[in-house]
Amino acid sequence: MNPLHVAVVLAALASFGRAQVSATQVKQITFEQVLGGAPAIDFRGRAPSVRWAPDGAHLVVGDAKEWRDPRTGATAPASAAAPVARPDPAPARQALIAAGLAEADAKRLVDRGRGLGSDGAYGVHANDLWFWTHAGVARRLTKDGAEKRILQASPAGKHLSFVRGNNLVLVAVDTGDEWAVSSDGSDDKLYGVLDWVYQEEVYGRGNFQGHWWSGDGKSVAFLSLDQAKVKTFVVIDHIVRGKTLDEERHVRPVPMKYPKAGDDNPTVALGVAHPADKRVQWVDLARFPADCLIVHVGHAPTGDRVVFQVQDRIQTWLELCYAEPATGKVTTILREESKTGWVNRMEQPHWLADGSFLWPSERTGAKQLYHYEADGRLRRALTEAPVVVGDLVRVDAASGTVWFTGHDGMAIDRHLFRVGLDGAGKAVRVTKRDGTHQTSLNQDGTLFVDTFTSVESPAHVVLCDRDGKVVEDFGKAMPQGLEQYGYVAPSLFTVQCRDGFSIDASLVKPQALDPAKKYPIWIETYSGPDAPSVRNVWSASPWVQFLQQSGYLVLQVNVRSASGKSQRATEACYKQLGVQELRDLEDAIAQVCKEPWADATRVGITGWSYGGTMTAFALTHSKAFRLGIAGAGVYDWRLYDSIYTERYMDTPQRNPEGYKSSSVLAAAKNLNGHLLLIHGTDDDNVHLQNCMQLVYALQRAQKQFELMLYPTAMHGVSDPLQNRHMRQLTWNAMQEHLGGVKGSD
Repeated sequence: MNPLHVAVVLAALASFGRAQVSATQVKQITFEQVLGGAPAIDFRGRAPSVRWAPDGAHLVVGDAKEWRDPRTGATAPASAAAPVARPDPAPARQALIAAGLAEADAKRLVDRGRGLGSDGAYGVHANDLWFWTHAGVARRLTKDGAEKRILQASPAGKHLSFVRGNNLVLVAVDTGDEWAVSSDGSDDKLYGVLDWVYQEEVYGRGNFQGHWWSGDGKSVAFLSLDQAKVKTFVVIDHIVRGKTLDEERHVRPVPMKYPKAGDDNPTVALGVAHPADKRVQWVDLARFPADCLIVHVGHAPTGDRVVFQVQDRIQTWLELCYAEPATGKVTTILREESKTGWVNRMEQPHWLADGSFLWPSERTGAKQLYHYEADGRLRRALTEAPVVVGDLVRVDAASGTVWFTGHDGMAIDRHLFRVGLDGAGKAVRVTKRDGTHQTSLNQDGTLFVDTFTSVESPAHVVLCDRDGKVVEDFGKAMPQGLEQYGYVAPSLFTVQCRDGFSIDASLVKPQALDPAKKYPIWIETYSGPDAPSVRNVWSASPWVQFLQQSGYLVLQVNVRSASGKSQRATEACYKQLGVQELRDLEDAIAQVCKEPWADATRVGITGWSYGGTMTAFALTHSKAFRLGIAGAGVYDWRLYDSIYTERYMDTPQRNPEGYKSSSVLAAAKNLNGHLLLIHGTDDDNVHLQNCMQLVYALQRAQKQFELMLYPTAMHGVSDPLQNRHMRQLTWNAMQEHLGGVKGSD
């Protein structure tokens, strides 16, 4: 990384060969433009469109109607290998009408239907399932009219599965025969569908799928979650949009099962449903703790094994296991554990033709890729430091090549790598230029399309051979208004922290910076574990450019636990969320403030969610900040959900000092600077309770602050008018407490 530049950097303009524009010629960005008003500002530009044709061998460039051979340049009509046209929908529509649907409903169902097998399709109308064929056969599969969730089709197309009343149900497509795999589903007992905390913190926000078909369609694995001991939290909807005035003048309570740190989690069981004989086999989990977590479920490609991952409650170990579908017998294939932190949930194994598999692991402190035999014996490590693996891209069996993303020391970059499956050589970085690369390989892995970007270059698209040599240059995006608005690219630099650890940061300085004056510093942060905010990519934010025009130094920092450097670096936050992160932020501010034009007395910070936590934590544990705008933060980790919190903090019962040192509530009396709290009243993730408890603690400590609530907003403000209000609120607070150039209203 380059050291912090004293001079103003306009690298983006230089890269286009343009002369810099004097301050008097620069057009000011208005606050209305920041909010999306006219005239629109496009600092991103449009990158050339280059993609592989469906055959994986030809290129499609832009809106061309032809495919092009990337080696010879010869073109061919796209229609020569175009996908088969969709079958005539008329027979299916007529069959559905004959089965009882209105004409408009039949048309809508066919138009939105999902494929099932070679000739069939299915869809939902009025909460019931329908099946039809293109040849003109239609069948209503259910007649209960009840809501059906998590609708899945078996790979063979013989069954549909869904969740009704929190019970898992299978229905045979050819007969309509229905099998209720479970019958005691309730608010407390879930089958085939995830609860809130498993969805939010394990399987991914918005993903409630809790059952998975085997590849051969002979069985479906499913989770059963018992929430009987999980405490209920009630979110209050104050803005009830009822049909009558009487309905609208009463609040609506929204109860939800939400385990907070240290509380009872849902207990989990894993079952395998066999539709052929309508039998459920429960997987034997007796060897695991009663409060274990099942964090991944799938099947071996052969369909003869359920493959799942299980962790202890506080996630210090993980086991990859096989379960026999017929007997429920479990075999542990490998075990990951950490003595210094936690073990992250991994993706399922990448299976190879011989039954072996690839597996990522952070056991050395940074993610590497390993090749295992089917029985869990380690064949070899495929990668090693300084390479840090990101995502597995592809395995080319013919050439024995493994492609993956990652970095090799510069964590703010993202590159494409390859390594031999035979372990004969070290991993090779294929992309050359420092920055962030998004790549797409052709069918045989001999060429790839590379969309490259950095702080100095907007998106640039090239075609490369497998060694990264540029074969063809398609050009780069051409952002509009860079000269007109005096665009300033971020300056990347490293911060030497007080203990010698180096972290990455970026700074955008006013284009018309006068070294004789002092400028306030504005930090927008998240700083959550392994969530970097500084990356070597082109910045297209009109808001950042508005701030630099208004006389602000815009600073972003990758604290070490959010650096992307390695798992070992991320573990710096273990059992003390916020403590090390704040030290790193303070060190970054101190380094910037060595420059005479940086005003150490006017530093502001803001963030949302974990960033809101960090903002409030900073203002109660440091004297470096004059202003903090904290959105939807967790202000005491005892108030947040169990699975996320305990991964990083253990339980409150076992780590009371860590919870105390990480608490904003406990330090409310130490508030320094002006704090503005923002929260959505309907937040089901970080409950409004966090904000209310901090408000109460600050009031009792006789500390003055501001509060803004956004009714109907959940964990984010999505209403455009409320969002506009929040941005104006932020700008007003910055002007009042940090100063700088006054913006347009």
